[in-house]
Amino acid sequence: MSSVEKIAVSLPVVEAERLKAFAKRIKVPRSAVVRQALRVFFIKGGEDLIREQYARYYAGEKQREEDLKLAHAMSALSRKSWPRSSP
Repeated sequence: MSSVEKIAVSLPVVEAERLKAFAKRIKVPRSAVVRQALRVFFIKGGEDLIREQYARYYAGEKQREEDLKLAHAMSALSRKSWPRSSP
């Protein structure tokens, strides 16, 4: 590698432990594992995958907003006094 740039990455403890254990098992530095994982991610179209996940999430957000509005409306209706129906 001709030139490198150091970066800091924050990982959840569980993932950091898995990374450390995996790197130790295959006897390579953690940075080599992360580099290879990123290469695979980019080769397999990871950027597109992330975009699709964001699109699905935010499409779901719109649906959740509509569901929430409906739930509030139904809740308000349930608190109203309704006329009793005659038998």
